[in-house]
Amino acid sequence: MKKGNNRGMTTIEACILIPLIMVITLLIMWLGFLMYNRSLVTSAVAMAAVRGGQYAEYSAEEIEEIAEDRCRELLEGRLICMEIPEISAEAGFYEVTVQAEGNMQVPEELLFDGLYGSSFWDVSASCVGVRLHSSTFVRTAERIRKQFDGINAEEIQENTEEITEELAGPDGMLGG
Repeated sequence: MKKGNNRGMTTIEACILIPLIMVITLLIMWLGFLMYNRSLVTSAVAMAAVRGGQYAEYSAEEIEEIAEDRCRELLEGRLICMEIPEISAEAGFYEVTVQAEGNMQVPEELLFDGLYGSSFWDVSASCVGVRLHSSTFVRTAERIRKQFDGINAEEIQENTEEITEELAGPDGMLGG
């Protein structure tokens, strides 16, 4: 081959590589959007469950509404390329469960028109928060206070060491 026949090779290589690099770059960007959205939804659901647990003296319906509203408030305007997911809350006597389920649509061009699966990526989360009944908290705190009333820090340390020695096996290891 002559040296002069290599003209145009760079153009052909660029025609092949540039679209491939663009697709890979966009796919990485969309994966970043997905991770961001999943993280945001998970955090919002956890915060909503905690918020719902703080209103333990309210009715279950009120707590569910408070938790759902808090989750929507935290997600409003923050998700990238995704609508606010479907949010549901359920309040039991001891716990509040908040769930969010949604999908993020990915451009089909990135997935070669759905050739490798759906063009929707799942973004969902679930979290359980403890309902902090004030009466239970007060009773527990009072029981602990009475148990250690009149005991100074040195006595507590000695009692802890005695209990640890009783629990230690013959080789001196806990659980022995």
